[in-house]
Amino acid sequence: MSLAAEIKGIVVEGVSSVLQHSEFKTWLEDQEDLTDGHIAINNSVLFRESLKTTKSDHFLCVPVKAKGECDYDRVCLASIIKFNGKFTHVSAKDKKTGIGKFDPALAAELGSFGRIPLILIGSISDNVRVETQLGHELFNTVVLDPTQKEIVSIGDGILTIRDAEDEEAIWDALERAMSDAKLLQPPLPLDLQQPFAKALKELRSESHAVVSIPKPGDKTTTKGLLDEIIYVLDGQIADYSKSLAKCKQDSRNSEDFNNVLRISYNFSSDATKILHLLMSLCDLKPVLCWCTVAQWFALSEAFQKLPWSKSTTKPSLSAYHSMIGGARNKSFHNLFPFSKTLKVPMAGFPLEAISLTFFSEYSGRSNANKFEYHDQALIEAFTEFTRAGERFVPFSFWNKNLDVMSTTVELLRTTSSALRLLSRVR
Repeated sequence: MSLAAEIKGIVVEGVSSVLQHSEFKTWLEDQEDLTDGHIAINNSVLFRESLKTTKSDHFLCVPVKAKGECDYDRVCLASIIKFNGKFTHVSAKDKKTGIGKFDPALAAELGSFGRIPLILIGSISDNVRVETQLGHELFNTVVLDPTQKEIVSIGDGILTIRDAEDEEAIWDALERAMSDAKLLQPPLPLDLQQPFAKALKELRSESHAVVSIPKPGDKTTTKGLLDEIIYVLDGQIADYSKSLAKCKQDSRNSEDFNNVLRISYNFSSDATKILHLLMSLCDLKPVLCWCTVAQWFALSEAFQKLPWSKSTTKPSLSAYHSMIGGARNKSFHNLFPFSKTLKVPMAGFPLEAISLTFFSEYSGRSNANKFEYHDQALIEAFTEFTRAGERFVPFSFWNKNLDVMSTTVELLRTTSSALRLLSRVR
């Protein structure tokens, strides 16, 4: 089977999955006087906040008969069409909308897919050595070597470390190494502390791993960047599921519920970034959208089922993050026991005026115009108090959020598989 035929099979399967979904059947029942023509699927199912790309003007579609019977195998592409819903019907009498054959469009997409998207499946090699000067009588150079088994090793005026993150652990390991080698008894000299800390900071700044993009035509099976992300998310979802199962609606201050909030917040922050990236990729490389149409649709459905999204046409990633952030603030970020803004009526308070300055020289950066009054510094000290934004979230949200997280990871998994397939384009 050719690569194009294999990809087309995946697209047909995805379109078939979407158009057999209960959501499509419900939409179909609401359509009146459905005539012969085509059913098109929207290629952008989430709100497009903060995206710099423009969505593709090609939409997957299939022929439909008057009774709503779809011919999934005859997938094609609709263009010169605008709609905001998940589906639309293009009448056979519509002369404005263009209906194009899928195979030539797929061939064109494969020919222009390029190499940049394959960064997501590139293999990561964490073996880059970097070094910096320490400039101390004990050690002249510090080397960061991620392949080293020991935390530290010493020799010939060179200190080699495995990583540069935990300064205290490295310092303690160095003390032990110097003692074991009978070079210096603890403690290490005080004048080593400052250059040591400076060197580690420089190594943290310079350290990096290398991502190797698959070569054209390679059938790569090595775990890639996106797979590493999926692995971590799978673990987080497993922890989330366990903690959620232990939570009860009346135990929101429990350690398990705090874990649910923590994982949700971290997920919403990072998921927003990766989904924005994938949306941009789908805009610029529509074939990637075609290969993952079913997973994007499933994610849209999972978002739509969240309690807060019922009033919106498309799910909003920023609203999702804000919702979880507000719930997290309610539990973590407000130490003082005030859930409302406090206002103090100041009628009768003697705020004696001291001076009014205006018509000051314009500097372009600051304005010297100001009104000064008695006890101004004290009033300004009171106004420093704020509280983090809060939002009540029904407990059902957290159960449905598990589906959002799972479908997001499934989208990433399918995207990774699609990219591996597309990497075979020569």
